[in-house]
Amino acid sequence: LGVRLRNVGGQSAHTEPSSYSPWSILTINEDDKAPVSLSVSPNPVAEGQSTTVTAEVSAALPGDVTIPLVLTAGTAEPDDYGTLASITITGGQTTGTGTITTADDDDGDDETFTVALGALPSEVTAGSPSSVEVTVTDNDRSDGSDRRVALPSVAIWTDRLELPLDEPVRLFWDIDPRGDEREYTVFLCLESIDTGVRRYLVRRSGELREEVVDQYGAGAEVRRARSLERVERELAWEGRVPHAGLWHFVLEVRSPGTAQVLRRAYAKFVVPRRGFRLLNRTGTVRTLAEDTRWSSDWVYGLQDRLVVRSGVTLTIEAGTLIKAWGPTAAIIVEPGGRIVVRGRREAPVVMTCALPVGKRVPGCWGGLVIYGDGARQGVPAPERGGLLQVGAAAGNGNGQGPASELRFLRVEFAGSRLSPGSEPAAIAFVGVGSRTVIDCVQAHASAGDGIAFQGGEVHCGHCVSSEAKQASVSWSQGWKGSAQYLYVQQGSHGASGIRGSAEGADSPVAPTLYNATLVGGYNISVPGGAPGNSRTIGPGILLEGGAAITARNLLVTGFARFAIDAPAGGFEAGTNSLAGTVLYSNRFWRRGRGQIPAWLKPWLDYVSQDPDLLHIRYEANPDPRPRSGSPALRLGNAKIPPFDPRLAGDGHFVGAFGKKNWLEEWTFFGPERDYEVPVD
Repeated sequence: LGVRLRNVGGQSAHTEPSSYSPWSILTINEDDKAPVSLSVSPNPVAEGQSTTVTAEVSAALPGDVTIPLVLTAGTAEPDDYGTLASITITGGQTTGTGTITTADDDDGDDETFTVALGALPSEVTAGSPSSVEVTVTDNDRSDGSDRRVALPSVAIWTDRLELPLDEPVRLFWDIDPRGDEREYTVFLCLESIDTGVRRYLVRRSGELREEVVDQYGAGAEVRRARSLERVERELAWEGRVPHAGLWHFVLEVRSPGTAQVLRRAYAKFVVPRRGFRLLNRTGTVRTLAEDTRWSSDWVYGLQDRLVVRSGVTLTIEAGTLIKAWGPTAAIIVEPGGRIVVRGRREAPVVMTCALPVGKRVPGCWGGLVIYGDGARQGVPAPERGGLLQVGAAAGNGNGQGPASELRFLRVEFAGSRLSPGSEPAAIAFVGVGSRTVIDCVQAHASAGDGIAFQGGEVHCGHCVSSEAKQASVSWSQGWKGSAQYLYVQQGSHGASGIRGSAEGADSPVAPTLYNATLVGGYNISVPGGAPGNSRTIGPGILLEGGAAITARNLLVTGFARFAIDAPAGGFEAGTNSLAGTVLYSNRFWRRGRGQIPAWLKPWLDYVSQDPDLLHIRYEANPDPRPRSGSPALRLGNAKIPPFDPRLAGDGHFVGAFGKKNWLEEWTFFGPERDYEVPVD
């Protein structure tokens, strides 16, 4: 019996000869070199501290083996990380270690260097990863503070977002000091958004007082600061409100004896004056044929598509709550139709899942789709009915049709696929022209993309996409609009922070982005941050099919793959341009590569330093502002926005935030499981 055997990676493979012969050849190839890989921990490492380099082989070797190393400077000077020439793996063992001690300099900057395998002996071969980039975090602060201190976590929420006047509301709260031993005063109040009247809650007695008291009932004369107590999803108050309208609870953690608020949280709910109105049922498409106005006097229910026809305007007043459920539930604005959302910071318009708080899931409903008459590459225009196959498209394709307006709008738990072949997104702008106003809009927990731009020229200001299962922000079909003050926060999933596609495009079109902060779900270097799943988190920015981008003042951190992944051709040709960028703690998980591909390094203007952001953990109430002394605020790192009517001229910093946290009050963050109501 003749066979041919070949040793592949220590295993046998069987291959039939090309024609049967009773006299085949037995061949054994001696290719049993053990692959060796590198790892470094901790990484990042603080200045003046030591980190351990580990060399590991796949199987124990009979004798000692010396693994040579090469240390290469990134932004660090050679004197800043000393030397480590080799690591010895003892015979019979699979690992060997060595130590690198970093220097404590006074330059105020984070630095990087690379540890790589050198010329290996004959017993081993290079495995993966064969090199690791190490980040050395600076410990010199101009304000004398500790940059690694985590801020306390605070969250409050009600078990229902709406309720009749005769039913009690239940408030829950969660406080985690996260090792902060400083002393504060804590205030919790119930406030009518309509009248501004506040009543302060005494936690232990449950009473509400008109005078200003802290959670213990102490007034200014006897009030004293205390360390924060750990409160884990407890019932803080249960009772009825005195009248219908818009309400919220406000939790404030203040520095003692001052008006400075360290952390603030809101829990908003509505008591509708007129009750609940079901707009349609599953299987029934409702079409608005005349101008319609929704207000917070009602809570609206949606189980299928609601279509705003050409020539019709749907106006939604501040504080209005729309609850939807079902894969076909969506609000569709046809070309020539208008939607006007008039939310306010203290009273945003909320489109959310109708399931109970704590049980809502991505893809609970479809979302919001707005069609315009702007140009779309690779798509016949105008389309008849587009997604719905109903009605007729309007406009002449120049983007000058009726303009919608979206202000302080939140679209939650949407992103189901509305039709076969369509790309799911919580909010989709399809051929929307530049006259439409988008300011302070959030897509949260989408099962598809968060915010999607398909053609058109619309501008997006103060836009937020959080915890999307696919791309947080995407564009295709030749979107040539712009965005400024964009915040992306991913959870443990997400295909990419930003994804641009030019598939089917006639020519490269580059949207303009200024002042964006992209936070990935792989926050391994963030105090208290969850590492997420590195295999499910994509790059910060992904450009596909020749997509182009012009971007300035970007801050990208916490992505498990590259911060930016794109072919070099667009940058070489000048159709792509990124400058004024801060990159930190972005890693290619499989091969231990750096933050960006090697082929892009000659074309990108960036610094690799810790931006030192206040609070970007995967939980409620983030505060992504940079601390004083952050490279995001350092003069010269940011590019001054041009004189462009679409862009604000005050973005003289890297990222979406300067001194003001514009997310406060109207947005919603955190895993839904954190808001589960405890079982009595």
